[in-house]
Amino acid sequence: MVKIRNSMRGISRYHPLRKLFLSLIHRDLPRAGVYDTAVLGYVSDLLVRASHMDNLFRIKTAKGRRIYTLGEMLAEAEKRTGKGDIYSATGDCTLFLSGLFPEALPRFWNLPVEEAVRVGKRVYYTASLLKEESIFRKLSHLFEYCVLGLSYVREDLSWLPVYEEMKRLLEGEGYQPKIIS
Repeated sequence: MVKIRNSMRGISRYHPLRKLFLSLIHRDLPRAGVYDTAVLGYVSDLLVRASHMDNLFRIKTAKGRRIYTLGEMLAEAEKRTGKGDIYSATGDCTLFLSGLFPEALPRFWNLPVEEAVRVGKRVYYTASLLKEESIFRKLSHLFEYCVLGLSYVREDLSWLPVYEEMKRLLEGEGYQPKIIS
């Protein structure tokens, strides 16, 4: 069984960070052409989840090792039941990195943003087929617009310490993700 954690790691519904992300998403994604309330809510929740890196990189192998690379995420999806969960988690990670940390993609995954967007659209579409949830079809269709909207959010967040810490982790010179064995 694939282990995917969906916890919000103690961030309550009324936490200021949740309110900040919801506010920014509702302001910035429509500027990019995203008006669907379900998509706005999903992307806002994604930012809350991703404020803890273990929720962003939540896919684990059957032996419990956390997966950080895109290729390994996709390979794991092909080996397992519950593929829809892995594809949606991969889409989440791809959307988050493409929108908020695009300069980390070449270093972290050896991908240009354009390729990450193509992969993100595909994995969300695949998740929509496997999980039969329309939100993933919408995310696939609106992926580029969500990335653009998240780039606006990035401008708004760039002054926050949590953003700087995540940026340091993802883009830091010589940073290698810690592989949990």
